[in-house]
Amino acid sequence: MRIVIIGAMSEEIEKLIEHYNMQIDTDTNRKIYLSNINNKQLIVSESGVGKIISASNTQYIIDRYSPACIINIGCAGSLAEGHSLFDTIISTAVNYHDSDLMREVNFKANDELIAKATTCAEDLNINYYLGMITTGDCFVNDSFTKERIIEKTGAIAVDMESASIGHVATINKTPFLIIRSISDFADGKADMDLEAANKPVEIVKKLVKKL
Repeated sequence: MRIVIIGAMSEEIEKLIEHYNMQIDTDTNRKIYLSNINNKQLIVSESGVGKIISASNTQYIIDRYSPACIINIGCAGSLAEGHSLFDTIISTAVNYHDSDLMREVNFKANDELIAKATTCAEDLNINYYLGMITTGDCFVNDSFTKERIIEKTGAIAVDMESASIGHVATINKTPFLIIRSISDFADGKADMDLEAANKPVEIVKKLVKKL
């Protein structure tokens, strides 16, 4: 079984690389790391930031490794009332907030992965929410943009890669899940990317054992 874990930045995946003693795949010029554990091959990738590069990276990984599933981890901005820093969002689906052509298209995350990830979060006493994550190629740091995105998408969190990864995975009929922790409130104030990245890593380490 091949499990792919994608993070946009090195800080979002470095603890996984260290934990699993992963080695870089020298047969590619991309930042892809490999390890084997309990008859599973783990493939961890640093995709880069933004929709195009993360979509390209996801397609490359599917073509090269034919994974059983794809899990994207990292941080996100909160779009919902009641969230605290480091709360974790487990995707039910993903969509785009910056494309009118894709206005009403949602890409659904895999039900089995959702169920197992929520169990892992509960076992770890991590506060989590289930909901839509929306994606666009911009930083959301003002209330006008934030409210427009909420009204347009119905999402509870926003980032720059989730929908493009889910989109490509869906086209290729590859089950996917997004796990993101709140690093800011999409208002240009608090931004705790590095600290927020730790929660999804802990969930993934436990989730891998259940797959």
